[in-house]
Amino acid sequence: MSSSDQWEALATLLERISHSGIRSLTSEELLAFGRLYRRAAASLSLAKTSGLDPATVDYLNSLVARAYGRIYASDSRGLRTIPWFFSQELPVCFRRNFRYIALAFGIFLCGGILGYLLTGLRPDLAETILGPGMSDFLDRYANQFRGKEGIIPSELRPIFSSFIVINNIRACVIAFASGIFAGLGTVYILFTNGLMIGIVSGGVQVRGVGESFWAFVLPHGVIELTSVFMAAGAGLMLGLALLSPGDLPRRDALKAAGREAFRLVLGTAALLCLAALIEAFFSPSAAPNGLKFGFAGVMAMTVALYFWAAGRAPARTS
Repeated sequence: MSSSDQWEALATLLERISHSGIRSLTSEELLAFGRLYRRAAASLSLAKTSGLDPATVDYLNSLVARAYGRIYASDSRGLRTIPWFFSQELPVCFRRNFRYIALAFGIFLCGGILGYLLTGLRPDLAETILGPGMSDFLDRYANQFRGKEGIIPSELRPIFSSFIVINNIRACVIAFASGIFAGLGTVYILFTNGLMIGIVSGGVQVRGVGESFWAFVLPHGVIELTSVFMAAGAGLMLGLALLSPGDLPRRDALKAAGREAFRLVLGTAALLCLAALIEAFFSPSAAPNGLKFGFAGVMAMTVALYFWAAGRAPARTS
């Protein structure tokens, strides 16, 4: 790329930043922005000492000054970044890295289907795979769905909601952090958790309470599992950056992937809080199964619409 092409590329990135903010750039574009700024600054220094055309010197001086202001400007928006993050940055990051999230879902689904089929065909396999006492646990668990209010006692639901948030955030952080082991840790967590859920769902199905089980799981599960797949997808991003860094040094590739991954993990925390409230107060309620399935459908459409449509219109942040 010639010097003039590099200056033009830097000017293009600056134009984007002026309209949509520096956070609208991808990790690769941010790295390129830094490189182009350093090269433009070097070209400016050379132009001043070599006595080049004053118009060129003025153009470079303006370009470098604008880039410097963007790189070293302090962010004074404070709490105003929160609505911007959820309305713009998170959904854009989700779409940009959807392939990793979809891969996480696929791995989980494979484990879930295998567990469901194994337990449905051979109920005794639950004991073999998950250990002794699993059949007794499934019997007790199925009995809870025959008396809906017994799933979570009403007086314990506020406490249970807090416990759910902490437990789910911890699970998502582990799924994300395990990606540092070349992604294998994340794959293992996804598959084994899918296998366990498949075994449990197959076990309650053969015990005749499959409908009530899914009516309990789906209202909060739509948001909860989306969060898990986001966190696990972030972990797979780390693993791929280590295995295939591309043109970047492995350390730089990991840093770039880490910035993208952190956005996804940060977004899961708020989603898991919402899922926990639903799981504690609505999912175990005595509401008809049809209402719960309808609610789950609305949640699924809302989540899909949010991640598909939000953040598509340019938003001024400067």
